[in-house]
Amino acid sequence: MPEFSECVQPILRGKALSDRSQQKLSRQLRVELTLFLDEHNLITSGNKGERRSMYKALGDALALKYPLLLWDEQKPDSQLSDTKIRAYSLFIRRLSVARKVQRHRRMKNAALATDSMPAPALTEDNAVAELKAL
Repeated sequence: MPEFSECVQPILRGKALSDRSQQKLSRQLRVELTLFLDEHNLITSGNKGERRSMYKALGDALALKYPLLLWDEQKPDSQLSDTKIRAYSLFIRRLSVARKVQRHRRMKNAALATDSMPAPALTEDNAVAELKAL
């Protein structure tokens, strides 16, 4: 588990916060967890089932280490409200989706960078040489 910064300690200790402050600190906590997971190359399996069980284990570890942690609250009309089993479900879901989006953006940017390599300029001499070769 990472050592979290001082700014997220209130949410880890379960301190009463306004909804806006709690959302902000929860977002910061997800950012810090994402950085930790990326730096240590954790939860990167290509197998969806393995990733799901790893995220569940992460949620269990967070709940065990920080029993007073203020987890994300879902919106009243959320579809997740019926399927939510654990207190950390929504937080972990948001973390996993954020990492997935970041991974896809990195892959897309890498593909664009390799595709957009400038082609060598075709000079008249090169064109004539290619035509003669045919």
